[in-house]
Amino acid sequence: MTAEPFIAPTAADLLRHHLLTDVSCRRKWQTRATRNRRGTLNQAAVAQVLAEWLWDQGEEHEDDVLLPRRLKDRVSRALSPAEGPSPKSLSLFIDAFGIPPAVADELWEAHLHGHPVDATR
Repeated sequence: MTAEPFIAPTAADLLRHHLLTDVSCRRKWQTRATRNRRGTLNQAAVAQVLAEWLWDQGEEHEDDVLLPRRLKDRVSRALSPAEGPSPKSLSLFIDAFGIPPAVADELWEAHLHGHPVDATR
């Protein structure tokens, strides 16, 4: 019997997992979702959270009502293992969702090196 090779999760995998399993993060996007399907992220709701954070920070004008729709494509790319988040998108997710430093470090490690932080290092 041969061992299956270990494939480290991508930053997109880790981000998606955190948004689905962390109660605080999940509550942020789920309360903005018009439809909820168990076990899946609502990308429009995630984009709404990002838009609200950008508006609150003054980084985008509050009159820009199309911002959540424009961010939906960015959310889709960030959560896709084939693409993953850009550094700017990763920072936005971390800030907008209040992702804890330890998880943020793991996300950055996966983004920069293609694998999560090894707890034994």
